[in-house]
Amino acid sequence: MLLSLYRTAIHCLRQFTVYLRLFSVFAAAIILLMLAAWCFWWLPQGIDIIVKATETRWSGIVVLLMLFFWAYVNWYSGRIVAYRKDLQYGCFTGRLARQLISHLPRILGYLCFAVTALAILQCPVGIGPLGSWLWALLGLHLLLYIGISYLMIRWGNVLRKRKKLMLVCTVLLISIFVAIVLCGWLNTVTSLVAGITWMQYAALFLVNNRSKLVLRSNRWTNPLFVRVLKTVWNNHKKNNNMSRTAEEALLFVIFNVISVLATICYLTAIFYLPFANLIGSFPFALLALGVLLGFFNIISLSSMLSGINVTVVYIALLVILGFIFEPHYARIIKDRENSTQLFDNRQHLEEYFINWVQQRQAVIQRDSIYPVFFVLADGGASRSGYWTAAVLSRLEEGSNSQFSKHLLCLSGASGGSVGNSTFFALLQKRDSIYRGHHTLLREAQDYLKSDFLTYSLARMMGPDLFRPVFPFPFVYDRAAALEYAIENAAPDSVIMRKAFEQRMSALVTRQQDSAYTLPILCINTTRMQDGTPGVVSNINIDSTIFGKRMDVLSLLKPGEDMRLSTAVVLGARFPYISPAGRIHDSYFVDGGYFDNSGAGVVHEMILKLNQWVHDSSSYYPQLKNLQLPKKLRWYVIHITNSSREPMQLHKVHPLVNDLLAPVQTLIGSYGTQTIVNNLRLINYLREINKDTTYFPISLYEKSDSNTYAMNWVISDTTIRKMNDRLYHYPRLDSLIRWIRYNFNLPAGEVSELRQEI
Repeated sequence: MLLSLYRTAIHCLRQFTVYLRLFSVFAAAIILLMLAAWCFWWLPQGIDIIVKATETRWSGIVVLLMLFFWAYVNWYSGRIVAYRKDLQYGCFTGRLARQLISHLPRILGYLCFAVTALAILQCPVGIGPLGSWLWALLGLHLLLYIGISYLMIRWGNVLRKRKKLMLVCTVLLISIFVAIVLCGWLNTVTSLVAGITWMQYAALFLVNNRSKLVLRSNRWTNPLFVRVLKTVWNNHKKNNNMSRTAEEALLFVIFNVISVLATICYLTAIFYLPFANLIGSFPFALLALGVLLGFFNIISLSSMLSGINVTVVYIALLVILGFIFEPHYARIIKDRENSTQLFDNRQHLEEYFINWVQQRQAVIQRDSIYPVFFVLADGGASRSGYWTAAVLSRLEEGSNSQFSKHLLCLSGASGGSVGNSTFFALLQKRDSIYRGHHTLLREAQDYLKSDFLTYSLARMMGPDLFRPVFPFPFVYDRAAALEYAIENAAPDSVIMRKAFEQRMSALVTRQQDSAYTLPILCINTTRMQDGTPGVVSNINIDSTIFGKRMDVLSLLKPGEDMRLSTAVVLGARFPYISPAGRIHDSYFVDGGYFDNSGAGVVHEMILKLNQWVHDSSSYYPQLKNLQLPKKLRWYVIHITNSSREPMQLHKVHPLVNDLLAPVQTLIGSYGTQTIVNNLRLINYLREINKDTTYFPISLYEKSDSNTYAMNWVISDTTIRKMNDRLYHYPRLDSLIRWIRYNFNLPAGEVSELRQEI
């Protein structure tokens, strides 16, 4: 009895090992499918790029084409690898294993359609979130596969006997391409889901019944094709798959022609920004899934043909060459003919502030209170950039250009720095914009609704996968691609497109330059090795004022410079989307790791400015008659873009507690550190001003049901919701009225208006 149980257990374990080995063959396909489901079902970023893909006619056709390619690669390349491994090693025994080796490639291709259709169906422009129903619907698809596959095989046998199978297959094949064009051109959620469903089952019928079709021509039995097929399929005596040489050769040629065309599109998107933006993020993601799966299966096939585990060799090279090559240098401009340090002569805060006050001397003397504005902008990729630049532009134009006259500093991190820098460039190019009969707000909106994601995504799902082993010195990484997209993604806006190409050396303040009229710009970043906060700024970041904050521009050697786009992305490098950027021996990541609002540097700035203002009568004779302690008042406008709802706490799995507690804690502290910095600043303002001079401008309302995806591309649907918030925001409207009428209203009415804010 015990011996029988032992033998049964051993047999079950061996069979289980066979199934594990079988699934390992399809590991790449399964992982990519699960990754796609996670991104397109749950991630707000993935959901929003699906919404964006439904907003143009062209995108729908491309989505269906790329989806068909991904599913086709899943089936055909998986089939080759599975049969090759089985025939070479004879490792898949048992009836169930034989069934699985035949059906798993079909199931994986079938599920590509199912996962994508469900993702489109449950997006905001569809029927809405399905939650746990997604898994139930996916399970229903698998049940339908079992039943419909059986019926399709039976129908195929009937049609074959009646000699109508070839006609039906031809009609189905044509119908797939008609569905791609027609449903893609309509490009609604209904048409896309209908087109995907038709493609899914038409393709399944063709795959299930292809072996019943017989070619009567010998054109595909060319010796070259036969040799290639034998090399790919089998060199083992057990081979019985070459009896259909003509049919397999035709399928092989079709697969390779389609793969070559897809690879050309893939490479063009990697190296040509306009083409990447033309395709769009969602279609490119589907294309990249197919290309990468094909590449991984080629690696697997190469390992079997050569007897060398190519994956292990690649991992070994990854470790070894990492000590030799650096794949992620920041994009620094080097002028070898210039031996001067370009950033040594920037104004210090004190000199900048004295010049700033002197430029406004007459107005300060005239008014009883002179507000001084500091802007904080939270990170959040394009969502934050769009919201920040739109709010600031509306403040400027709504106040008849009074806001910028009182603006001293713009501070932010990540996408907030993108918005701040956009507004900074708009102020710099203001005259050119107005001469073209444009508005600052329209310029900001047109620019920041651009697609900054697809080109960067193309590098991330392309060269960056192999950069640690193959440095590709002539191909920049995904962070540099993001910089390039920020510089060039808006071809219709010459002003903004050129603005981010400017060198920082042309934007910084200069000592003794009293005519500098732009505000202080603080782009916050974090050094990866030790968590030290860094700042890229147009003034000198003095350690006696700003504590241990690092002046990033001072790290550059003589003759070295960086573009404004590089400076912005240096503070927006959020792994894994953008890797840490290396400047000499320092690596910089997103500023939000330490301070996601930029409140820390503003707090330290106000501390010192407040001290100087109260000492002005003693130390600054030129400011003595202005009565600055009585007249200057510090105001902070904090532009936020995160949900205002408190975080919901849930039980933590014991494995997460044991293995990932430090990681979870660090992730939690990411936002808490920013909250602490903000509260310190708020409390200090309340202490010195005796009332509230802190104005939060939030994208989210309380109990807001809207979701604004944090991504480097924004759908028009999300933009419309953001614009609705922008134009119907009572607090923002009140702030604009207060700035506009501050000098024309009696003191009592000014106070009442501020209370309204």
